[in-house]
Formats: sequence, C-alpha cells, structure tokens
Amino acid sequence: MIIFAQSVVHWMLAEIGLSFLFLIATYLLWPGIKHPSDRYTFLRAIFAALLFLPWLKITHQVLPTPQNFGALVTGLQSLPRELPSGVDWERINLALALGYVILLLGLAIRRFNAWLQLRELGLSAEVTQVQDKLVFFHDQDLPPMVVGWFHPKILIPRCLIQSLKPDELRAVLAHEAIHLRRNDPAFNALRLLVRDILWFSPFVWLLASRFEEEMELSVDNLVLRESGITPRAYGGLLVQLALQTTHSGALAGPFLSNAFLKRRILVMKNKNHHRKPRFAWLAIVLSTGLALGGLSALGLNPNAVKSEGGLKIYLVDGKKDAASALTAKDFASASVPADCQEKCPVTITLKPEAAKRFAQLTGDHLGKAMNIEFQGKVLASPVIKARINSGRIMVTDSFSPAQAAELAKKVNEAPAP
Repeated sequence: MIIFAQSVVHWMLAEIGLSFLFLIATYLLWPGIKHPSDRYTFLRAIFAALLFLPWLKITHQVLPTPQNFGALVTGLQSLPRELPSGVDWERINLALALGYVILLLGLAIRRFNAWLQLRELGLSAEVTQVQDKLVFFHDQDLPPMVVGWFHPKILIPRCLIQSLKPDELRAVLAHEAIHLRRNDPAFNALRLLVRDILWFSPFVWLLASRFEEEMELSVDNLVLRESGITPRAYGGLLVQLALQTTHSGALAGPFLSNAFLKRRILVMKNKNHHRKPRFAWLAIVLSTGLALGGLSALGLNPNAVKSEGGLKIYLVDGKKDAASALTAKDFASASVPADCQEKCPVTITLKPEAAKRFAQLTGDHLGKAMNIEFQGKVLASPVIKARINSGRIMVTDSFSPAQAAELAKKVNEAPAP
C-alpha cells in the first residue's frame, strides 16, 4: 500500500509537470499553427501524450519524486533543494493518494449521471431521416450535438425544425455530420477521460478548454468550405441557435456561450481560417521533445541515475553522479532483525570495494539525503548523519516488519546489471 501510494504521488507530480510544459508549448507554437484543424490535431496528440507518456520508460528518467519535490523550484536558489527529512512521507503519500481516488470516484459518478441523461434523451427522441441522415429530434432546448462513443447519433431540438430555413438546417446537419465523420465523439471522450483522471492539474483544465474551442472552430471551417454557406449567414445562424437553445449545464457545453460565440464569428473573418490545413505533426514532435527536455531542464529529477534495474542508492543533492551511486553489483546482502516488531531497520552489507567508496561518499556529504530506489521507485530517502566506515548501510525509515522483509528480499534477489 505504501509503495502504491508513493507511485500515485510520483505519477501526479509527473503529470503536473508534463501538462504545464505542454501548455507552454501550446502558447509558444500557437502563432505558427494558424489553421484550426492543425491546432485541433495538435491538441488531440497532446491529450493522448498526457495519458500514455508518463508510462514510457524514457519519461521515467526525468520524473519528479515526492522526496525531492523541492527540486521543482531549482530556479529559486534561496529555497531548499529537498524537503525536511523528518516529514512523514508515508502518511502524506497515503493521504494524497486517498484524496485523489475519492475525488476521482466523485467525477466518475458525475460522468455516469450525465451519460444516463443523454441515454434517456436519445431513447425519448423521435428518429427521422433528414437529407440522407438519421436525426434524433427531442423536446429539450439543448443545442444540436453528436453523442455516443460506439454508435454516435445526431441530436437536434424539435423547436429548430420550425424556426430554421432549409439551407440553415442543412448547415446545422453538415456541422454535426463533420463531427461524425472525424469521430469527434471519441476524441472528446479522450479529452474528458484525461481531464477527469488528471483533475488535480489546472494546466490540464486549460488545455481541455482550448481543445473544445479548436474542435468547434475546425468544424466551422469545414462547414464554410463544403456547404457553400457564407461566413455572414453562418455567423447569423450561430447567433440564432444561441438565442433559441440553452448553453449552460453539463450537457449543453460552452459552444454557444457569448464569449466563445464572438470568437467563432471573428475567426471566420480571419483569412487563415479559409486555408487548407497543413501537417501539424512536426509541431507535435517538437512539443513532446520540449516537454521531456523541459522536465529535465527544470530539474524535476536531477538525481536520476541511468536506469539499470535492481536497487540503486544515490545522493539527493541536485547533481547527476552515477559514478558514486551504489547498484546491485555493490551489495553483498541485506538482513532484518528477527525479533523486530515495529519500525524495523534494514541492514545492507556492501562489498569491500563499494564499502570504501561509500565511506568516502558519506564523509563528504554529511547532512545530505540519499535515495534508495528499486526499479524506478524510491523506497526511502535517509539523511547521512555520519561517515559510514563499516561497509553496512542501516536504513531506518519506519518500516513495518513486512515492509522491511520485502526490502531485504529485493536487495538479496536484485540481479546485477
């Protein structure tokens, strides 16, 4: 449970760092990505990266750890490089992980209730074929929309049938049909999934809002190019839809809100809006590289030693020092007192050559913390209190008997690199 909670907090810090740097990349690259369709492609890739990138092995080289969170502020030299060693990280990690799970469950319940409302709306709607498209007409005052992940359908309020002219209804259907053609419901589901899973990052919420906007702007562009409607007429249609339908609530979305409606109309007047989209994947690659490089440059894990598998012990002092790190080849054995009942220490015996190197290392870095890491997970961060000449490392980090036995077993079974 302790290791799981530590992993959750580690992952949360990584996602905050990634989402922040992706947001920075968005602002930096936005002037060069002028077409809404390219911007939408760019944002879809970002949300996929936020979901999968932290699980890649290369990302683990630059992820932050709870014990050295002070490295996040490495640019502010007046602040400490690591947090006080007396902090009870186990309780803090457990509290953060528990709080994350509780709020995630709350968001899941909210999302499930919204799905039930949409399902009931679809079941009560009247199915009609309009211009070769199956349309579900309902009695709510919601704006036109496409709902459903596996079997998406077009939902349109019945009140629009009487109020819209045939060419206006054709433009509305063309708009929703483009959402269907591009499989936007699935990508919007990805956005909602990432936003809910990463609810703790304000940068993800900003990216999600921009995702919504660019999705609609890119569809507006395609409607103007394919349906033959003029920007003036289409802008008037959007205003009419905003007046006749509600644009607040969980099901309505912000697409016809006053602020976004003004932006949609202004974008139509931009000459870049009418160009064909260009290839946006170069910007995607650049932003991913910027995010990974930025994590390393910001010092989110400046102590990372080259991943080798097995156990590693290294300084938490803001310097990469792989030469002084202890790895599986340096450990002779590990043991736990047989009569220990609580707060059990783990004694790690070093090989002779490693013992000499460790004595020099501890003597030169009194008061510094060291990470004890196994397979990419930090198990403990003890502080060096004295030069250690015995060739033994006693790890006292409030381990329970089971946790101490597990750590000793890992050390004894860890394969040499």
